[in-house]
Amino acid sequence: MKIVKLLLFLMLVLLALPAAVQAQFTFTTNNGAITITGYTGTGGAVVIPSVINGYPVNSLGIFAFSPAPRGPIITSVVMPDSVTNIGRNAFYACGGLTNIVISTNVTLLDNEVFGFTGLTSFTFPNGVTNIGFGAFDNCLNLTNVVIPSGVQYIGDYAFNDSYSMTSVTIPDSVTNLGDWSFSGCINITNLTIGNGITSIAPDAFTWCVNLTTVSIPDSVTNIETTYYDSAFSDCFALTNITYGAGLTANAVGNLRFQEDTNLCTLTVSTNNPTLSSLNGVLFDKGQGTLIQCPIGKAGSYMIPDSVTNVWQQAFWNCSALTDLAINNSITTAGSGFFNGCTGLTNITIVDSVTDILPFTFYQCVNLNTITVDPNNPFYSSSDGIMFDKYMTTIIHYPNNGAESLIISNGITSIAPGAFAYCTSLSNIALPKSLINLGYYAFFDCPGLTSITIPDGVTSIEDYLFYNCTSLTNVTILGDVTNIGPFAFVDCYLLSRVVFEGDAPSADASAFLDMSGFSYSPATVYYLPGTTGWSNSLASVPTVLWLPAIQADTSLGISTNGFGFNINWASGQTVVVEASPDLINWQPVQTNAIMTGSSYFSDPQWTNYPGRFYRLRSP
Repeated sequence: MKIVKLLLFLMLVLLALPAAVQAQFTFTTNNGAITITGYTGTGGAVVIPSVINGYPVNSLGIFAFSPAPRGPIITSVVMPDSVTNIGRNAFYACGGLTNIVISTNVTLLDNEVFGFTGLTSFTFPNGVTNIGFGAFDNCLNLTNVVIPSGVQYIGDYAFNDSYSMTSVTIPDSVTNLGDWSFSGCINITNLTIGNGITSIAPDAFTWCVNLTTVSIPDSVTNIETTYYDSAFSDCFALTNITYGAGLTANAVGNLRFQEDTNLCTLTVSTNNPTLSSLNGVLFDKGQGTLIQCPIGKAGSYMIPDSVTNVWQQAFWNCSALTDLAINNSITTAGSGFFNGCTGLTNITIVDSVTDILPFTFYQCVNLNTITVDPNNPFYSSSDGIMFDKYMTTIIHYPNNGAESLIISNGITSIAPGAFAYCTSLSNIALPKSLINLGYYAFFDCPGLTSITIPDGVTSIEDYLFYNCTSLTNVTILGDVTNIGPFAFVDCYLLSRVVFEGDAPSADASAFLDMSGFSYSPATVYYLPGTTGWSNSLASVPTVLWLPAIQADTSLGISTNGFGFNINWASGQTVVVEASPDLINWQPVQTNAIMTGSSYFSDPQWTNYPGRFYRLRSP
């Protein structure tokens, strides 16, 4: 009898087990199959059943195991082979999940399916062909994974910020490698890219900060870039890249690396029909065009005699270069030729260079002198400053530490960016002969405090005073007709802009800061008799500019009587009137304003017990 009762008890327990397992899940039934839609168990080790209510479990729904706040912590999962589909985000943010045994019949790892989990390892089913967007995003503890040879697609952010991975091999079967797919994998030291890849997205491997070498396979024909990034930006330990046979100058010539990257060697496959390298520098096949100098190249470099053309920004951010010798075959210095070469202190322009484009010396903040060969037919130099041949245009003024500068009369033009990054310059006197101020001319001159624009200049160009953070006063003598976009952008201390001519047209952003939310604290002043003015200009207030008695040290008794300075526009005439009672006024003196001010003195002041003064036009 006891044996019978024991058998009955065991049967009841066995019958109850599936019910207990089922109770941990919510699910739906569709076409004779189960989709698990949620988990209600207590956490820990989870075993997903292969059958519920007699139906096979073949799907895990979206967010099925993604925990609610303060929900149960799942540490491991065993998935039956009956499962063929795992929905997106199914295990998203399961931070305690360290191990999972996945169904061998899954072919797609959907978007963010294991994103932000605690997985330490993962074994892919052999049938997986697609690793979706963010599938293993921020799996910080995930160590080396072996991507099977059947995978064809790796989506954007697939392994982004998976810090613990040290080695990655992308099999030849992969034909799509998404953007940011391995970005932020800071401990990767070994990378193998398969021969199925034809294009590498612009941020695919950014911030792989311990990656030292990269070999691009022959199948790759394009490495994408953005304005700020390229596929290996911020890979600070990178010392060498080998370009395969499929890449051309257009595909790699615009790749950008951060200035503190150690990349010092660019190597090219001997099978490449259009590119070559010499001493770690990238050239076209015949080495007549220098395409790119690696950003970490240090010391002195002499451009080979075979080179007749240099790509724009070929030496971009080569901050460790201290000397660069240009051969006598080069005729053009492209825009940004020396961009960011902060280590250069002296540059010699040989006689063959006949075309120097704007921003050739952009961000060369330590450049002291520019020397032009006297035989150069288009350019010249004096005192380290670069001019056109006839010395009427300043091409570039190096950041030589000068605080004050008086530009001699005869200069008619200042080229775009000519004074950019002159960080020490606080005062500059522009000549009356000047008629053209190029855009960006005083870009990022943070020491500049005031400036007067001569009356020959008719346009305030784009970004002319960008980031001149100490600029407080600007006087514009002539009839300027136009103020370009962001002309005074980020001039945070600008308080006074004086116009002596009619109102110009002004771009709405002229006085805006780069945030786009506020304007400089400037007030615009204009003279009586000028036209076109309203109560604001490009959203800053305007005020009629009248002559004013200055309450400075000139105000008071002197040897010639009682006097004071009168401040107004040069060339204007002011009549000073006096009265003993504020009722009866009479003219005392007519003053011509010559240099922005004029001194008035009243020798008769002692003849009156009290006297008041006022100013008026003649």
